Amino acid sequence: KKDILEVDQYQFLKWKARVLPENTQELIEMIKVIRENGNYDNSKMNRNVPMVVHC
Repeated sequence: KKDILEVDQYQFLKWKARVLPENTQELIEMIKVIRENGNYDNSKMNRNVPMVVHC
């Protein structure tokens, strides 16, 4: 039996290459959405739901 893994992918399009975003609130809101959708436990970051960030 093969395991089935679900992967959610998010892309923050307002962050231009080699430049820091001027408005961090939009990025913070995106992180909140990712945590809500990924069932993260904010108190100890559930290791069963890994998050990979690539810039």
